[in-house]
Amino acid sequence: MMPLEDHLRQAGIVVPFVVADILDAQDWAPFEERYASTGRAPYAPRAMLGLILYGIMQGISSLRALERLARVDLGCMWVTGGIMTHPGAQTVFRQRKAMVG
Repeated sequence: MMPLEDHLRQAGIVVPFVVADILDAQDWAPFEERYASTGRAPYAPRAMLGLILYGIMQGISSLRALERLARVDLGCMWVTGGIMTHPGAQTVFRQRKAMVG
């Protein structure tokens, strides 16, 4: 069985790697510091922004379409680590992002 990263590379799908490079260059500490230490574990900010950025690069910006993309697109799954979000979580993340910077 072939790792997903290898499959994407062999298929010539480059967008996930471009997005990952952008995400890897960021400092996620300001986002992570805003999360509460109790309650349900939050989605990783890198994964959430990866979903949004990957979606935009695919021409997708609606919350429901991003939710679907995360479930069916292999490149998106690789970028996000396979998170399955819902539109409400995406809205909260966008609001937090606006408060941080």
